Amino acid sequence: MRNLIRVLFTLTLFFTATNCYAQTGSRPKRKAAKTRTRTKQPAKDEFYTSTVELPKGMTVPEPEWKREVGVVGVSHYKERDETNVSTGFEVYRRAPIMITLTFYFSVKGAEVVRPESVDVTAVANALVFAEDAGLVVEADGERFAFKPNTIECHERKCLNARAAVDFATFERIADSANVVIHAAPYTFELNEYGRGAMRDVVRAVESTPKKP
Repeated sequence: MRNLIRVLFTLTLFFTATNCYAQTGSRPKRKAAKTRTRTKQPAKDEFYTSTVELPKGMTVPEPEWKREVGVVGVSHYKERDETNVSTGFEVYRRAPIMITLTFYFSVKGAEVVRPESVDVTAVANALVFAEDAGLVVEADGERFAFKPNTIECHERKCLNARAAVDFATFERIADSANVVIHAAPYTFELNEYGRGAMRDVVRAVESTPKKP
């Protein structure tokens, strides 16, 4: 199951990185839709499994260096002069569905400066999320609603529920004692590990060394 979680998390980060790369003008953003995910029907009490097919000739690059801030990974890619900050963890497991929550952002250069936003993504092992629902976060009773930004959808069901959360709002949520995330039709409350992961994303910006 850990390998499956890694595949799902890598898929989410791959799409995010592809979209960021596309925004530079080197490639139309909609090209990312060519990536395919095939899902195998599970037996009783087992989970869906997915295989990922990247566009022909495309590979996932290796970072020049990487380090950790708590449970968050920080990776620098020399060719793109870009540093990625990311983490992911399981938030739902009930056969045949498993859901992982990921946090991701990318900045130019080797220093992790304050980003405009953080991509918050709930990614599942099957098409289960409502296409137009987006993400809703309740933090210490305060409600934040974010517009949907989905990929891999079919018949109005999607592989993920994703939103760009501006960094100031992300910080406010990370400082909360109670965080509940709604990704229709699923709802899950972050435990201490999940809230700690959010704080580690913020710490990656606050305490960034020049080199790992």
